[in-house]
Amino acid sequence: MYIQVHGGTTTKDIRKKVRKAEEIAKENAKDHPNMFTVLFFDEANTTEAIGVIKEIMCDKSLGGKPIQIHERLKIIAACNPYRKHKEELVKRLEQAGLGYHVDADKTTDRLGRVPMRRLVYRVQPLPQSMLPLVWDFGQLNTRVEKCTSNRWFYDM
Repeated sequence: MYIQVHGGTTTKDIRKKVRKAEEIAKENAKDHPNMFTVLFFDEANTTEAIGVIKEIMCDKSLGGKPIQIHERLKIIAACNPYRKHKEELVKRLEQAGLGYHVDADKTTDRLGRVPMRRLVYRVQPLPQSMLPLVWDFGQLNTRVEKCTSNRWFYDM
């Protein structure tokens, strides 16, 4: 089960998807006892509700109440990288206006010490208890990226 997380994804949305994934896992387990159901949160760190995803994955609870995750349900997540725009691009955006009426260094919207708009992706900091779960798979090289996108288009 795939969940495209974004800045507008709410705690309610996440809870609803987890409950739905539980139902699907139970049904799948009846028909295919050796099969896992996977709930995948894509771009998990783009929502301010990242704490709910952490609560589910790390604490096995929802709203502070313990949840019994079905043994055949696996929950995974992918996060966007914390990558900054090049200084040259930030300067060009500030000079052009485009909502950049305040210098990036003077904005209060930050991820740690870094102004959010200096980041390529608008991301939320991961909760400390999620950090041991992070694996950096790096970036695809150009050839693999081209093969992957060609395959996606072929499958459409």
